[in-house]
Amino acid sequence: MLFRLATASARWALLAVALWQAAPAARAQVAPPTYKGGLTLTKPPAPWRFDLVGGRQFFGRLDLIQGRLRIPGSFNWSASLSYGWRSDNRFTVTYVNQPSELRLNSYGPFEGLVGDRRLTDLTVHYILAGSIQEFPTDGPVQPFVGGQLGLVVFDPRSARFGSETRMAASLTGGFRGNLTGPLGWKVQTMLLMPILWTEGGLFCGPGGCSIGLAGGSAILQMNANAGLTVSF
Repeated sequence: MLFRLATASARWALLAVALWQAAPAARAQVAPPTYKGGLTLTKPPAPWRFDLVGGRQFFGRLDLIQGRLRIPGSFNWSASLSYGWRSDNRFTVTYVNQPSELRLNSYGPFEGLVGDRRLTDLTVHYILAGSIQEFPTDGPVQPFVGGQLGLVVFDPRSARFGSETRMAASLTGGFRGNLTGPLGWKVQTMLLMPILWTEGGLFCGPGGCSIGLAGGSAILQMNANAGLTVSF
């Protein structure tokens, strides 16, 4: 009787040891869970993304009492930080910087001169926030569109002219894709709309307002940029 109990106990012990050793291999062979349709569950994408792009910004003119004010096209760069609060939508904060100059093509004598003249160096700053809608595809390229609201600051270098801060809106669209790991690429174009609602002077300095706005209007600008993105 004791011999039979010992033999049975030994068999159960050997079976337990065999099962314990086989468990890791069995777990390793288990297939990952899948959605309906055969799509394998993967790690969710990183919610934050930082974009840095550069290119050219152009347009930018405004009809005034004295003539036509122009911001000539020039290099610009832009940085944005976005958070993916849904799988296909991101809340985005964007900064755009354009170093350029301020020119006036006067209709008549302006400060003793007639025609097109350079007034001062000028830097244009946009600070915008809004939503970007992405359109996931099966391919490597993903299109997107969006809209933002915020402020624009026209910052003249010359002390003769004061800076101007106004409301602004933008529309954007482009394409993005992945390079390797968290690194990606992005190309986009933005339509920028500084809004000047009131009549009165512009760029008023210590000597007063030498440039007058005839009525409420908007300065339209546009840029075309390309650069890199980092997800984290």
